[in-house]
Amino acid sequence: MDLREKVIQALKGIIDPGTTMDVVSMGLIKNLNVREDGEVSLDFQPSSNVCPLVLTLALKIQNSL
Repeated sequence: MDLREKVIQALKGIIDPGTTMDVVSMGLIKNLNVREDGEVSLDFQPSSNVCPLVLTLALKIQNSL
């Protein structure tokens, strides 16, 4: 498994408790870029600006990488 796949698997482990779906399946992760040196960048686009879990999910994403 290459690094990109490992990152995707880690992100799939982050579940939105409101939907019980992972952030990848929900389409909340955009522009995923994994460089050869291990640097990872992505855009997290929550489904709603008023979602009370946005900060929690963002921190879980950051900590999973």
